Amino acid sequence: MAKNVRLLKPEPDLLLLHIELKWIEPAIWRRVAVPENITLSKLHTVIQFAMGWEGGHLHEFEIAGENYGTPDPDGWGPPVNSDARKTLIKALNGKKTFRYLYDFGSGPGYADFLEVMADPNHPEHEDMMDL
Repeated sequence: MAKNVRLLKPEPDLLLLHIELKWIEPAIWRRVAVPENITLSKLHTVIQFAMGWEGGHLHEFEIAGENYGTPDPDGWGPPVNSDARKTLIKALNGKKTFRYLYDFGSGPGYADFLEVMADPNHPEHEDMMDL
């Protein structure tokens, strides 16, 4: 016997986020509902969990012209506002979209990997085949 199925709508204080990886085909995306007053630091954890990542890399939010992340205690890298206490709704300041950057600068990216794999004459092709 089938029961009626109804789609849940987020409560008024929830934001429904569509998270999509750029430059990846086919598209890889997730949809999550989060409280509008979630801190950016906690949102980072939600995104990590939703995407199946383990959180071992740097991250940064670009929202309404501001950058948020975990400031480096030694002052390395560009300055960012702390994401520990800033809430998503306040950071958005009326905007509807933002960027979340993850795993930047820690090694070759996926596009580099694809380029090496597509070229059997590339000097790193054989090494990549062993991964």
